[in-house]
Amino acid sequence: MNGKRFKRKWSRVGACLLAVLMVVMSIPLSAFAASGVTISPDTQPGEWTYGQIGSNGNMNNYGGSVTKKVGESGFYRRCPINSIIGAGCGHIVAEYTPDYYCGFSTSVSNSEVVGNISYGSGVWSGGSANGAGCLEASYKALKPGRANVGISYYVNFMVMAETGYCGTCGRATSVPRDYTWHAYGDNFDVTVTADYELNYAANGDKVTNMPSATIKRNIANTKADLTVSSTKPSREGYKFVGWSEDPEAKSADYSGGQTITLNWEAGATVRKTLYAIWEKETYTVKYTDGLGGEVFGDLVYEDLKKDSDTPAFVGSTEREGYTFEGWAPAVSEKVTEDVTYVATWSKNTYTVTYTDGVEGEIVFADQVYEDLEKDSDTPAFQGTPSREGYTFEGWAPAVSEKVTEDVTYVATWSKDAETYTVTYTDGVEGEIVFADQVYEDLEKDSDTPAFQGTPSREGYTFEGWAPAVSEKVTEDVTYVATWSKNAEIYTVRYTDGLDGEVFGDLVYNKCEAGSKTPEYIGSLSRKGYVFNGWTPAWSETVTGDVTYTATWAKICTVTYTDGVAEEVIFADQVYDGLKEGSDTPAFQGTPSREGYTFEGWAPAVSAKVTEDVTYVATWSKNPDPTPTPDPVDPDPTPTPDPVDPDPTPTESGGQSEREIPKTGQQTDYAGLILLIASALVAVLVISKKVRRHQ
Repeated sequence: MNGKRFKRKWSRVGACLLAVLMVVMSIPLSAFAASGVTISPDTQPGEWTYGQIGSNGNMNNYGGSVTKKVGESGFYRRCPINSIIGAGCGHIVAEYTPDYYCGFSTSVSNSEVVGNISYGSGVWSGGSANGAGCLEASYKALKPGRANVGISYYVNFMVMAETGYCGTCGRATSVPRDYTWHAYGDNFDVTVTADYELNYAANGDKVTNMPSATIKRNIANTKADLTVSSTKPSREGYKFVGWSEDPEAKSADYSGGQTITLNWEAGATVRKTLYAIWEKETYTVKYTDGLGGEVFGDLVYEDLKKDSDTPAFVGSTEREGYTFEGWAPAVSEKVTEDVTYVATWSKNTYTVTYTDGVEGEIVFADQVYEDLEKDSDTPAFQGTPSREGYTFEGWAPAVSEKVTEDVTYVATWSKDAETYTVTYTDGVEGEIVFADQVYEDLEKDSDTPAFQGTPSREGYTFEGWAPAVSEKVTEDVTYVATWSKNAEIYTVRYTDGLDGEVFGDLVYNKCEAGSKTPEYIGSLSRKGYVFNGWTPAWSETVTGDVTYTATWAKICTVTYTDGVAEEVIFADQVYDGLKEGSDTPAFQGTPSREGYTFEGWAPAVSAKVTEDVTYVATWSKNPDPTPTPDPVDPDPTPTPDPVDPDPTPTESGGQSEREIPKTGQQTDYAGLILLIASALVAVLVISKKVRRHQ
């Protein structure tokens, strides 16, 4: 973003000087910064700013606050002005707006209310900065509430030094150079609102005097309390009883003057609809034959008041071949709603059927007796039902003496006497506990033969037969013995693994499976060794016979010695009490001996401790040094001073938005001043020549 303008009145000299400055200013800013010269005068320029907040043409100058609806977008514009006051005259001789903005950061007091903040360029409107490019922070209203938005950024006015005359008083003055990055921080308030509406629905026809919607607008909160309208609607033939959120409700949930809380969930408007609930003032009762008027026409009673007596049916309910049974639903004593009572009938003639009841086989043809009057004698089956291999047992259901309904009587049969087999088996796969006992040619309903003997199985208890043995023989059947496993007993033994050298075996007998393993009781000390656990690993629960054998780790000593008899190179390092299999401790320090080189240890140091061991240092003697004559020091060759190469020009890429420059960075233009002075002298000379020529 950039924009700059000047308010000035310069002399011809100033104009020429400005041309020279414009050439110089075409040099990238980064090049001057690299050379280390100052780009800002010691005295900072006076500064003032414009601020705008709003959207859709709704401006609020100089920051402040603004109100938005949920979902609306807005912006906040900022346009710093660098006003230069002429030295000695107090007039504004130049005004500048920034060429660059960078280093944006944002803080929002409530990010649920305002968010989606982004930065871009805008165009300032109004005031002396009208039309200038400016910073524009855009945002979106997300949720009802209030938030303070703080923004911070850096600006650079990129002001070139200029000399001229005040356009107001004519005095000579100058504009100081200013390439400084200036830090700014501003904030503004955003109030986000939503509308809350309580609407009313007639919930029926011919309704008048409906209340208007109850509305609360621009509420900066996520809920609002609305009062139900006290206006009562009217409907012909109905009584208004109140309001409900359910249009099918039979009773009212709300009445006029009650408070309803509406909660915001999304959007700029929260709406709830209440439905009018009506109670009919008059009702209609209808009697119908349910046959489209075949027996009698509909009898209708209208304009009946609630809770009045239900009028009775007047007329005949006779129907040929049928008997009137009553009304459905049953007639109510009082009128409470619109209702239609439908006549119900029972048929006067019925059908009786006899069938064999055998699927896939015809034992006898069905015998059907139709048009039987109610309460007439039930006709008997003609003949005697018979079926090969079976005996007729009767009818299901039992034949009624009188006809009362349509009915089908089904023949029932029992299989003729047969012989059956009863078998007793042990029910054990892969093992014969006892031989099967088989009893054949048993007549139906004879006593079931008993098992001969007592079933027994090692480690198990006999629980009975499955299925349970029947008292009588009724079919082929196999009775299977069932067993429960007896509790298992195991032995737990502890041994030292050394034939009793450390301790005698400790034995626990009669340990039940699944019980807690008994622990070893006694001493586990062995000279020169340390107890190293049991093998196998000790289990908390008894699962079988087991012998736990103690394991032992030898206690060892490791010694490091210098191996030199006639002198002490270093004191012996002795490590005792080391457990066999542990890491070998390292020698502490670095072995050294004057005139010798340390070659290592003998034997080579083992990674693990396996026994008592002494590691002896080994040495090799260093060779005697050969005398060297003193060198002649020639005159030293002078070393040239290093030449500092010209610095590589830095390509100007503009100030990165993420690389925030230091406020007040300055560059010294001493060489540039000399160049400008020379140009000024040249201009004056030319001017004098022109005057002489004139």
